Amino acid sequence: MKSSLFRAAQLACGAALIAGAALYNLILLPRGITWIFGWIRPLMIGLALACFAWAFWPRRAVRGWAAPLIRAGILVIPVLGSLTVWWNGNSTETVFDRSPDGEYLLILTREEETGPVTVERPYRIFWKRKQAQLPQTVCGDIKRQWLENDICALTWEDADGELRQYIATYGDRGDSVSYLD
Repeated sequence: MKSSLFRAAQLACGAALIAGAALYNLILLPRGITWIFGWIRPLMIGLALACFAWAFWPRRAVRGWAAPLIRAGILVIPVLGSLTVWWNGNSTETVFDRSPDGEYLLILTREEETGPVTVERPYRIFWKRKQAQLPQTVCGDIKRQWLENDICALTWEDADGELRQYIATYGDRGDSVSYLD
């Protein structure tokens, strides 16, 4: 009885993780909302695979010193495998910069070394959404400086070697003027 409840809990956990990944793909991605950290999605899939593998593992098949090693492998291998696949296929670089008062978070995502750079904002707890795309191609690093607690200046060189700037604004300026979306 105890093992069947444990197996049901593992299956329910795996199903919940798969359902969460499916809802993310069907609802959040079309709206431009993505995970704030790119490794969360493959981690969810790896954990779901580990839950299913653990639930269907024949408990009495292996006994002795090998059983704990095999059970640990069932948990670790799917998670590490999915994260490794993500790591090798990941071509984005994400930079986080928190405002001096810690209230706002600037997220810059670069698709490749000289690809387009997107300014993103946090959305809820674990997600981010696109705010703007920098108008010119970025070569090299982007310099960031917070001018106020809710204004960040970005400076970079484009492909022609010209200096470019972008102002990322957050917060409420008062008098019915708001930078919030």
